[in-house]
Amino acid sequence: MPSLLHFLKLVLWMTAACVSALPASVQAGEEDDARSAVEEIRTTISKQEFELLWDSHLSEVFKGGVRKADFLQNMRQGRAHVGLARAVTPMSYTFAEFDPTTGYRGKIYSFDFHVKYERGAFLERLVVVKDPDGRYRLAGIWANPAPQ
Repeated sequence: MPSLLHFLKLVLWMTAACVSALPASVQAGEEDDARSAVEEIRTTISKQEFELLWDSHLSEVFKGGVRKADFLQNMRQGRAHVGLARAVTPMSYTFAEFDPTTGYRGKIYSFDFHVKYERGAFLERLVVVKDPDGRYRLAGIWANPAPQ
């Protein structure tokens, strides 16, 4: 059975295969916007401001797949189990314009982090997409225990 690290490498490789051929200057500005959005999202999550996260930082795509009450409950319960983040280390990011899993087409950035919480370390991925209003918003968030 493949290890979590092997799986993550495969996912990163597959995502990298979808990277767009936009001019570097255009992609750099988009990347800065996406990175800023992710920093705002991480701050909002660390402050446990989940209502604000829903209202201001969730993409139409994400909101279309979950009810607000369920999202808020899942965020509160999930974050309560791990405690506060003590250290966040950026690992990598990728850009794509198509997600073969969901069929979504648009500007997609995935940012990976190693996060040490009070009760353990996790590999986290935050995916942001460019909403119709031009702002990058959260389209997905995943966490797995970090390998020892």
